[in-house]
This record gives sequence, C-alpha cells and structure tokens, in this order.
Amino acid sequence: MRKLLYAGAVALALWVSACDISLPADFTPPGTVTMASANFNSTTLTLHWTDPTDADLATIRIEWKAGGDTAYTSTDVVAGAETVTINGTYSVGAYNFRLSSVDNAGNRSAPVVFALTLIAAAPEFHFIYTAEQLNAVRGAVSGDYTDWSLADGYCLMNDISLASYADGAGWVPLGEYLTNFTGVFEGNGHTVSNLTINSSDLTGYGLFGIIHDPACITSLHVTGSIQGSAYVGGLVGNNTNGTIIDCHAAVNVVATV
Repeated sequence: MRKLLYAGAVALALWVSACDISLPADFTPPGTVTMASANFNSTTLTLHWTDPTDADLATIRIEWKAGGDTAYTSTDVVAGAETVTINGTYSVGAYNFRLSSVDNAGNRSAPVVFALTLIAAAPEFHFIYTAEQLNAVRGAVSGDYTDWSLADGYCLMNDISLASYADGAGWVPLGEYLTNFTGVFEGNGHTVSNLTINSSDLTGYGLFGIIHDPACITSLHVTGSIQGSAYVGGLVGNNTNGTIIDCHAAVNVVATV
C-alpha cells in the first residue's frame, strides 16, 4: 500500500510539473495617487502626493513637459517616498504632468493628469478635490487649510458642485476689494457647477470677485446663477490685468445698479 501511495504521489508531482500549473497572473493595476501640493520656481520643482494603499505598489512614475513640447521627461520614485524634487531650468509658462502608480507585476494605473502654470511670483500649489477645499482658496480658513492664501496656486482635480453653498446670500466670491486673488488657478478642464450668489453687498460678483495681476486662471468652466449689483460676471466680477485662458462660464446673471 505504501508503495502505491508513493507511486501515486510521484505521478501527481510529475503531472503538475508537466502542466506547469502556477498561481494566476496579476493583471490588476494599482490605485492612483492623490495629489497634495507642489512648489515650483525657475530652478526647482517639488511634488507631494499620497500613495494608493496597494500592498504590492512598487513605484510612482512621474512625467512632465513644458506646454509647447511633444515629449515627456520621466523619473520613477520608490513607493512610500510620496515626494520628489526635480532640479532644472523652468521658464515662465504652462507645464503638463502625469503621475502613474506601478506595482511589482508591472501593472500601471491610469495617470493622474494636471497642468501647473509657473509665474514670476512662483506660488506654492495646492490640489483641490472638494467644495470645502475650493472655499479654502480665500485664505484664513481653519482646519487643514490655515496656510492657504489668495496669492497661492491651485489645481482643480475633478468637477465640483457648490450646491452646499447656495443658502442665503450664497457663495462668497474668492477675492474682494482689499484682498484680490493674485495667484494661479488651474481648472484642468473641470467644471464648478451650482454657483449661486444673491447679494448686493459685494465689490465683485463671480466665482472670483476681484483678480489682480499676476493672477492667472486657466481651463475652468463655471455654471450657476448670480444676482448682484455692479461688477457681475460668471467667472470673475472684476479683472485688473489678470490673465484668463481657455475658460467658459454658463451662468445666469442679473445685475442691478
């Protein structure tokens, strides 16, 4: 009996070997990064993010190029670092970025794509995913956003609804008479919807109240309704030498003087 059992075990082992049975291959890509902040000036680019939680995450692939270039430059950052500093020479203008997660099997996530515009003031950039974060652009907001200001740079990472800010007088525009918005706001082609303002006490009516040079707003779409007095606009109420590129507002506006 023992000989029969031994012979059966040997035969089974040979059959498994011949069939080359192995564990199923891993074809599932890891999750994507969540962007946190960026510092960008003429000689240094630093990006900060949060890794996805995949146990087999290996690296984060960073790709970037100037807006007019066709080819990306890339570098890989080991999982867990969650930051990279890239030294170089950066001219004023727009830059495109792609961050992808790569696991141990070589699977690669869809890239997180965004643009940053470098201006002479070289603000710190913050990444916006929620209406609460968009509201924090005005500065002096408690919680996790105490260091945000109207002079910083911002990058919108998804569409946002402002329905939760529609009650009463509605949305308070970003930037007022004595505290203009002077930073950079990258819309990344996303939409801010349900903008609602119903007030007669403001110095500028829009998602942004008053912007001032060197302010730059790009690739942003806004929908909603505004009722106000002077200086009423869907995107910006009053623009003093700021730059607006590739933006669109579909906002019902009523202005009374």
